Amino acid sequence: MEEQKKKNILYALIAFATFIILALGISLLFFVGNTTKIYIAISPADATYTINKKKYTGNQTIVVPPGHYNVIFKRDLFNDKNIEIIAERNKDQTIAVDLIPLSLKSSNKIKYDDLSAADKKVVDYFNEQTSDEAANAYYEELSIEEQNTIDKISEAEGDKELADLVSSYPILGSLPYYTGDYHIDISYENDDSALPFIEITLLTKGATELEGPFKQAAEDWLKTEDPNYANLQVRYVAE
Repeated sequence: MEEQKKKNILYALIAFATFIILALGISLLFFVGNTTKIYIAISPADATYTINKKKYTGNQTIVVPPGHYNVIFKRDLFNDKNIEIIAERNKDQTIAVDLIPLSLKSSNKIKYDDLSAADKKVVDYFNEQTSDEAANAYYEELSIEEQNTIDKISEAEGDKELADLVSSYPILGSLPYYTGDYHIDISYENDDSALPFIEITLLTKGATELEGPFKQAAEDWLKTEDPNYANLQVRYVAE
């Protein structure tokens, strides 16, 4: 009698364990069959974001159920970026996000006291250095991560300045321009003005051709692209 009772208990335990294993297996199969992988590639690499109520930092592979996810990517000194991700069943996808830096010259979104020590150094690089020599020396003392942030912000500032210039001087958006007779490009080596100037390189054998047909052809092309190109200084070079 006692022996039979022990066997019944053992059979019950085995049945219960079998049930648990089957339930877990079915749940796993259901979960795997109803999820998708999202590969997040984010720059800067320490930006943060939240998906499905879980916070992440940097590049991640995330497994989520199908659905719509409104994701905000954030990083100090950069503009937030809002992306809607549509996760479909068994359809993996890659989301590449490149945050755009704030303009450190004019942004009122930067709260200096709330920044990390590293980001304060970045802001100080742009706002506290009084000369190119001082800025270069300061830059060399920074970490690689801090230098990368400075480089990204500097590139964005340069792109914005060029976009503003192209808006005022459309010809700049068409350069450089090359032919077999002349090259036209933008030059920033101009000490007399804050504006760049147009440099026309005439592919001739000497300066005697500067007033020849190549020069006229270059000027005709410039007029076609932007009749107001002459508002910028123009310099001619002969090769």
